[in-house]
Amino acid sequence: MCYSAKRLSDLRKFIRKYELTSTLDDTEAASNQDVNGFDFPALPILLDSEPTQLTNGNWWLMQDWQKDWKPSGYLCLNTRIENQNKPGSVCKQFQQRRALLPISGYYEGQKVDKNGLPHPDGKTSKKHLISNENGDPIFLACLYNNWQGEKQNQEVATFSVLTKEATKELAEINNHKKRMPVVLDYKLGQQWLNHKIDINDFTSKLTPHFENLKLKITTEDPRLTLF
Repeated sequence: MCYSAKRLSDLRKFIRKYELTSTLDDTEAASNQDVNGFDFPALPILLDSEPTQLTNGNWWLMQDWQKDWKPSGYLCLNTRIENQNKPGSVCKQFQQRRALLPISGYYEGQKVDKNGLPHPDGKTSKKHLISNENGDPIFLACLYNNWQGEKQNQEVATFSVLTKEATKELAEINNHKKRMPVVLDYKLGQQWLNHKIDINDFTSKLTPHFENLKLKITTEDPRLTLF
């Protein structure tokens, strides 16, 4: 699962490092602040229509029939890759509209019992930050839809983070659902945007990539406030 994240800490540095262009102001989205997906936040993303141009997208994929976003509405922060052939699913409908979300890290909750020990049926969650071991950004594979609600004066890209079965390491953190976002590096992310890899590859030829991810897992406040 992935419902909250930490923004990129230095947008200018990120753009230079990966030789990107950008439609964003230098001051946008470079605060390293935490974001909650349930706030419909705007975040820098890359789209398959312009794979090397950073632009804004809103986290929570909106479909054309939806007139307005509201937190109690149809939840679409995450999309399961296993639903790619399920009729009516977001994964089936939008799997050819690809996006890539660069972030400093994302937050995951680990269920714990009353003694603070991990337990899938625990009533409390312990908050963990998942980031890249070497300090580089991580890239999450996403699907998107360009959407304009009744209150929007222009069309916006809205996106959903793809999720898969967690690796052994991350299943110990997300111990109740045992899920993880599809975490890529920049090279694989560009292959995703350029339609050179498909959703099926995330459970087949790219399995070694996920098993060998070098991630840093940091325990934060024991009680979650972002989930």
